[in-house]
Amino acid sequence: MRVTGLAAVVAVVASVGVPTLALGDQCHFTGWWRGWCDPNWWTPHAPGSGDMAYVGSDAGLDTAYAFVSGDCSAVCEWLDVGYNPNCVGVVEVSGPNASLDVSRNAYVGASGVGYMVQTGGNVSIGDVLILGDYEGASGTYDLQGGQLSADIVEVGREGRGEFLQSGGTNTCSLQIVPWAGSPGGTYGLSGGTLQIGSRLDVGGIGGGQATLALSGGRIVQEPGAPGDAFMYVTENNGEVRGWAEQVDLPGFLDNSGRVIADGGDLDLSGFAEVRNFVSNPADQGNGWYAENQGRLTLPPVYMDPNDIPDDGNYPTPCNWGERADDGDIDLVNSFRAEFYGLEALTPNDIGFTCTLLDPCAIDVPNAPGLPGSWGTLVGVWDFEEIGDWDYDHVDMIFRYDSLRVEELVAEGLNIDELALYYWDPNGPDPNWVLADNQSYDGTHFRATYTHQSSVFSRMWAIYIPEPATLGLLGLGGLAFLRRRR
Repeated sequence: MRVTGLAAVVAVVASVGVPTLALGDQCHFTGWWRGWCDPNWWTPHAPGSGDMAYVGSDAGLDTAYAFVSGDCSAVCEWLDVGYNPNCVGVVEVSGPNASLDVSRNAYVGASGVGYMVQTGGNVSIGDVLILGDYEGASGTYDLQGGQLSADIVEVGREGRGEFLQSGGTNTCSLQIVPWAGSPGGTYGLSGGTLQIGSRLDVGGIGGGQATLALSGGRIVQEPGAPGDAFMYVTENNGEVRGWAEQVDLPGFLDNSGRVIADGGDLDLSGFAEVRNFVSNPADQGNGWYAENQGRLTLPPVYMDPNDIPDDGNYPTPCNWGERADDGDIDLVNSFRAEFYGLEALTPNDIGFTCTLLDPCAIDVPNAPGLPGSWGTLVGVWDFEEIGDWDYDHVDMIFRYDSLRVEELVAEGLNIDELALYYWDPNGPDPNWVLADNQSYDGTHFRATYTHQSSVFSRMWAIYIPEPATLGLLGLGGLAFLRRRR
């Protein structure tokens, strides 16, 4: 049997012959649906502030359930919920006056199955809250109301970790970083507030699948926390998916994984900047996505008038979805603009915003102008200029979803008909217009336009029509646009 927490420290110290420290007693809860503060359900006694508390261990029932309610003020130094592989431990905290104070670490699912549910009160973890510690373990924290605070919350180590938040406030630095071989870790936020102390990590190199699943709620920085809280999304196993009422962290957003607006607005414009230091070759799908009516907004892109080249033959480059100094954009659905002859007409900020849209979104126009009766929009970007500025011409470069295009080609679509379009809302017949001077290389589309054409502040899309022979099967000549992801 593997030991966790201070039990491991005791074993190591004893093995080398060093006098043991006063680590407190090991207190085991032996009741089912019994109060934590009732000493009759603890062996050898109810834990004090310097003791180790075990709920779900080999000293009692296979399943132990302790509740902290009313005016109960539960304390311990270390907490293990679901300590042994064959045990299940449950701790419930409810009521406005209930409290649980763990001065060091709390393990939910140490080697067994651990579950904590909080509907009210206050839970304080001095150091780290760990969900799913060892291989085969499973740890879940269900925050429905009340206040939870910890220095760090780790969702998944060797075991499976899950944090569900539908209410209340969780204040911590959050690490959804399951280790190698782990089934993965998920933080699901559907309500309440997640207050980040310094950092939010989603994924770790070589680890299990890590997911920040959003369907509401708020993510903000902890009030009074030093520095600017930031977020990392790691390549290949890190994913942020969904929508939120608010995401407002003042630091940087480093995305080398997948960020997906799914089912609503995912507004990440509150971050100071976007970073990415990992290449994303054509056979990988790391990048930015919008699905199921989703809309993804990243920080605005600003141009410093003091950095504009005096010679109009040299461009002013601007990246959306990549770090500012990256000359080769490679995250899926990222964008680069190279402005020539850029000129600020006012002293105010100049730049642009961009929102990535689900190709099936209701605000994406479905209109004539795209060839064929059938087809698929592969990506849709909606731009808007900030400030008053001018330029001679701009090279627009789109890193499209080449893996999605491969799927469409396998279904019978012709890669040679893949093309870049922009939406022209002017005139009596608003329409999609085939972009002039365009080219593509298998992962990127490029088009060049003058400012006078006024096409930059438009909606742009990459589209591939379905061959007429396929479109005629069963539907004759019905002219409507099918958009598939």
